[in-house]
Amino acid sequence: MVLIQSLIINFLVIFLFLQIGNFFSNKFKLEEYYEKILFGFSIFTLLNFFFYFVFYFSVKKIIFIWIITLVCIFFSNIFYSRKINFIKFGLSVSKFIIPITIIYILIPIFFGEQFYVFRGNHWDLFSYLSIASLFNDITFNNILSNEIPRFYLHFENIEKISISRPITSFLLGVFLNLKNIDIYLLVYLFKLFFVILTSMSIYLFFNKINISRLKSFFFSLIFTLSFWIIYIFEIDALSHLVSMPIFILIISEMINIDNNIKSKNNLFITYFAIINSALFLIYPEIFIISSLIVSICLIVGFLKNKLFFKDYIFFLIKSSIIFIIITAFAYKTNYQFIYEQSLFVLTQNKDW
Repeated sequence: MVLIQSLIINFLVIFLFLQIGNFFSNKFKLEEYYEKILFGFSIFTLLNFFFYFVFYFSVKKIIFIWIITLVCIFFSNIFYSRKINFIKFGLSVSKFIIPITIIYILIPIFFGEQFYVFRGNHWDLFSYLSIASLFNDITFNNILSNEIPRFYLHFENIEKISISRPITSFLLGVFLNLKNIDIYLLVYLFKLFFVILTSMSIYLFFNKINISRLKSFFFSLIFTLSFWIIYIFEIDALSHLVSMPIFILIISEMINIDNNIKSKNNLFITYFAIINSALFLIYPEIFIISSLIVSICLIVGFLKNKLFFKDYIFFLIKSSIIFIIITAFAYKTNYQFIYEQSLFVLTQNKDW
């Protein structure tokens, strides 16, 4: 039963991301199937941030908006004779969803609920769960007004934690609306979904460096069972896990960045700024690492193509402006958080 539930959830959510990505694919000239899915996830993340943290919509209202959106996209495709190739979709995503889901679900089925309730980092697990439940119950405006129900005040410092890079907790809160599934199992399924999304981004990365599709698929499966991804999964570092697909997508886009810069591809600049904005909102700490990698790639590319100096400057300025416009609304939740984290690192003696 758990296996079937997980498969249904994974197929439906990825289908939603694909439809969002498809909606923008013509404008941004996205051709890769998994690129559309990952871009759809980025757009989904940004819109959810604005819905809940800027416009103060409730989680229930946001879920309703997405259901209506999915239905509208579905019927608009039929109305405008845009065929949804369910067979192609099923074959493309099932090769990731089915094997990874089976491997990860067999473990809790075999070991029982003790396996997925108490893992290596109960502090982070209950932190994310408490905040996700809080978001489900009240709007962000209530939190800013300090109108938090007494029930949640058992969690120390929840007023501050709930506004510290909170989009991952929000996404988990959306998952928690699947009421017929145990809440701790839902967290496990939530983590599993992003392992699958990460495998797609790894597959896309290997494809972009001209490795055959069969090898790319094989490597993507190996990565989902490797030390690093399992380590992140085990310690309940949910923001890190949720950020991995977009982080790898950004690294993938750096492979052909020079060609896009030299061709003055404005659409790519906007697309690149959007996925970077999504990464920043999810996990600003890893965004700093990503920015360092992007900066090194741009410097190397510039040294090889010095005649295109103006194009590189133009790319940096325009992408930065778009990024700042999108993320400016995250001043309290992300910019202030990363500033305080930096101060903490510089002034404390504790070596975590």
